[in-house]
Amino acid sequence: MDIKILFFGVIADITSLDEISFSNVQDTDTLNEILLEKYPDIAKYKYLLSVNHEIIKDNKSLNNNDEVALLPPFAGG
Repeated sequence: MDIKILFFGVIADITSLDEISFSNVQDTDTLNEILLEKYPDIAKYKYLLSVNHEIIKDNKSLNNNDEVALLPPFAGG
């Protein structure tokens, strides 16, 4: 089971990546733990999680080919 993770803004700066894939991640809580272990500086920032273009607030099960985005606050004009 492959999950695509997309990074934006400051989180992309921290990871030096726009996207990465992980296998066998059961849910968003587990994914968050993996990402924080791999990139601890992410914890310094607030961000939302989106699964398949839908912002989530609670833990969500992940399925093969899901796309998860870490969305930091955006500003602009």
